[in-house]
Amino acid sequence: MGEALTLQLSGTRGNLDIHSIYAPTGNQRYPGMSLFARLVEVRTKISYLVRPSSSVLTLIGGDFNYVTRIEDRFSMSSASWSRVDDSRDEGHWNEVMGSNKDLHELHQPMATHEDAHVRSRLDRIYISQHLSNQLDVSLGCAPLEWDRTLSNHRPVIFFRRKGMPKTPRAGSLPTGPIKLNSWPSKVYLAYEELLRNKAWGNPCSAYSFSSVP
Repeated sequence: MGEALTLQLSGTRGNLDIHSIYAPTGNQRYPGMSLFARLVEVRTKISYLVRPSSSVLTLIGGDFNYVTRIEDRFSMSSASWSRVDDSRDEGHWNEVMGSNKDLHELHQPMATHEDAHVRSRLDRIYISQHLSNQLDVSLGCAPLEWDRTLSNHRPVIFFRRKGMPKTPRAGSLPTGPIKLNSWPSKVYLAYEELLRNKAWGNPCSAYSFSSVP
């Protein structure tokens, strides 16, 4: 039937909500209800529990039982991308959980499920952390090795590291200031100033952090 779990944590340094989902599959039968209708019901119920990103950091991960793109499901028999269309599922997710809840998927392009017929990227992780909080933090998402004695799925891990990667950052931000111990406080002060001035664009391109004392 599928299942979901919500863990809500509160502390002096902030709030954290962790939602784990194992969505219903096509092998299960629901009297008088299609699989799509059942998935809509599950996603809608979870959306009621997702609190505003201004008050809590939200993580949602697990087996969603649909893919977000045609290239996320590969047919083993025909050696081609599957023609199954999951766009309705992704459309409903974006409607109830995407920008509405400030959630975005952590990039992870590898397949996470395999059976005799297809390989699919069914397992994913979403986070509500704002872009401005990621300038001095490395976020990542990656699948572990297959263990077919346990499951046809392989686990997907999420990690958050303080500090920047050792490789040079691509883009408009210079690497020199990022290495300074004062960089996090400069980012904070600059972003607060942009908020006060209501300069809502991209803080990285609209402001020179080197000018902050």
